[in-house]
Amino acid sequence: ARGILPAAFRGLDLGLAGDQDLVGGSEARVMWKVLGETMENTSQDIIMRHKAGPPVINHIIADLKNMPLETNPGLSQTGWNGFLDGFRVDPSEFVPSTEFYVENVKLAAFPRADDTYVIQWEYQDDDAGGVTVSLYHDADRTGYDGALIAAGLDAAVGSYAWNTSSMAEGEYYLYAEITDGRNSNRQYARWPVVVDHSYVPGLPAIALSHDTIRFGVTNNGNVITRPQDILIQVENNESIDWTVTCNRDFIEISPQSGNGTGKFTVSITPQAYWAGTYDGTITVESAGASNSPRFVRVFMEAYDTGTSACPFGQFATPINDSTVQSSIAVTGWALDDIEVESVKIYREPLDGEPVPPNGYVFVGDAVFVEGARPDLETTYSNYPLNYRGGWGYMLLTYGLPNRGMNETFVLHAMATDKEGNVTDLGTKTIHCDNQNAVKPFGAIATPTQGGEASGDSYRNWGWALTPPPNMIPIDCSTLRVLVDGVVVGQPTYNLYREDVATLFPEYLNKDGAAGFLDLDTTAYANGVHTIGWIVTDDGANSDGIGSRFFTIVNTNGSSTAGATMMAMRRNAEDLTAFPMDFSPVEVFLGFAPLQDARRIHPNGATGLVLFSMEEISYLRLNLVPDDQSTRKYSGYLQVGNALRALPAGSTLDTRNGVFYWQPGPGFLGDYDLVFVDEVSGRRRLVRVSIIPRHYPINTKPIPAK
Repeated sequence: ARGILPAAFRGLDLGLAGDQDLVGGSEARVMWKVLGETMENTSQDIIMRHKAGPPVINHIIADLKNMPLETNPGLSQTGWNGFLDGFRVDPSEFVPSTEFYVENVKLAAFPRADDTYVIQWEYQDDDAGGVTVSLYHDADRTGYDGALIAAGLDAAVGSYAWNTSSMAEGEYYLYAEITDGRNSNRQYARWPVVVDHSYVPGLPAIALSHDTIRFGVTNNGNVITRPQDILIQVENNESIDWTVTCNRDFIEISPQSGNGTGKFTVSITPQAYWAGTYDGTITVESAGASNSPRFVRVFMEAYDTGTSACPFGQFATPINDSTVQSSIAVTGWALDDIEVESVKIYREPLDGEPVPPNGYVFVGDAVFVEGARPDLETTYSNYPLNYRGGWGYMLLTYGLPNRGMNETFVLHAMATDKEGNVTDLGTKTIHCDNQNAVKPFGAIATPTQGGEASGDSYRNWGWALTPPPNMIPIDCSTLRVLVDGVVVGQPTYNLYREDVATLFPEYLNKDGAAGFLDLDTTAYANGVHTIGWIVTDDGANSDGIGSRFFTIVNTNGSSTAGATMMAMRRNAEDLTAFPMDFSPVEVFLGFAPLQDARRIHPNGATGLVLFSMEEISYLRLNLVPDDQSTRKYSGYLQVGNALRALPAGSTLDTRNGVFYWQPGPGFLGDYDLVFVDEVSGRRRLVRVSIIPRHYPINTKPIPAK
């Protein structure tokens, strides 16, 4: 649940319909609860309809700050102040029962102006012509005794640009007087215009990586969810100052100020707490931002020591009892009421192997990937760190005993929480058949899985081999390095690496399996990215090598956060104003350099483009295959009703309308993508279903005699 900040949202727009009358008690009330209080504020009766006849929509527009309250004992008198954690509208009941329905309930911020504000009106006059309007402003919305703005305006025009550049900052209530020379009328606007000379529409916007975060803690304060970072992104990477404050002492923030794109860290004070639920609000403010302030809700659940739960989750892939070759994605998800500290991959010992103390042979540490499983954020919305609950590990089966040539292994995924509780998330049996593999294989050495990279010449190391009799051309002509699904270059290849040469003595590239590419990480936004190689041998066999996540961290790094900024300015409801694009798209899947495109037509009723791809594969989606005119696309990941930046590991060519994505290990399930052509004003809905990878067995041909 998210609260309401009364200082930012005061205007109420309420619509009810029903065949009601004043005598029958036709009214409604608005009720709200201020954070920390137990009693509600209750408005006085709002008359919804006072005429007999058929049902009609009754629109009530009100300033909640000035709404009269009931004064009965037991009701709060705080009013529209502080921070609200409850809000409701209560239409009165009737005897006998009366039909009605709620058309809309909307809370809105007051309109703001710096140097100009456009006043609009509507009117009706049964006499023809000669109708004029005069506009005024006052400070209290009573008495019609304000100052003149403009007189004798032609009512048919319907609007007037009010010059507010010389007005003092503050709230101004407007009213209009209308006359046709014989009769006149006058009416106040329902809420004020805020003149704010620090408000400039052209200023950059700021966006926060999260608007809600959650923590768990034992009541002695010894076990707490790890500190969580909030990224502040400034539009166009402009240099503006910002400050961060919080209304609760137990929530710690560092740093409390900064400049430009940056981040702050939120943590919980380690102290004793009563068991229960705590919350607070973080406020991020910047005089140089057009949308300041921004807010982050913080929730914390304190548990009596020893009563918190064990971690839980799922061991999702590989498919159980499958036959696999080369590298495989080992993936799933895990959550806990405080924190999952690690997910470790083990295997059961083979016959004759030494048995470790815990009974399992360690394979590797899975990496938690932020944004990999957006479904967890809606399904398990009350759990800490649900935005990074998905985990993944790339397992090179050639590194298993006997190089995985013909062996069966049983894998375990063990989740450990911060209190030391361990949960076996399940087992997967795999049958390794590398003796029949024909595709290239290998691994990336740097960056490490989940590691960091920085600088304008970061060296990406890796190695690649292919089963004989095939060979990888040593001129590196068939190797490509991809970052976020886009080819960034060809690595320098044919370098010696002793451990690879020793382990694979019969492979033709054994003495030159290693390679590297120097990557300029300053060209990318700080944050999570994917990197991988695509390798093709001289037998035209291709596969992806070492796909993994890594984090770019550069001081004063760029923030190419256009999609994030646009997502902050829009929501899913806003996009419904754009008509659907029902033309087909082209989809390219997989690592083969030459492949035919799949042409997919949207659903004729919903406009949804739907297709599936296997995990750790590669996608190129052409949104406008039949139109080569200049475009300007924006793209979003939709999670519930929220719009977010496109997933980690993806790139959108905004000019040509091409979307690239190489999902790393951990991405599994449905991903709802929305693309908007800002030129034609049309949108596309695309659902990509990432499914477990199937490993077709490639049997080597029998050599000719």
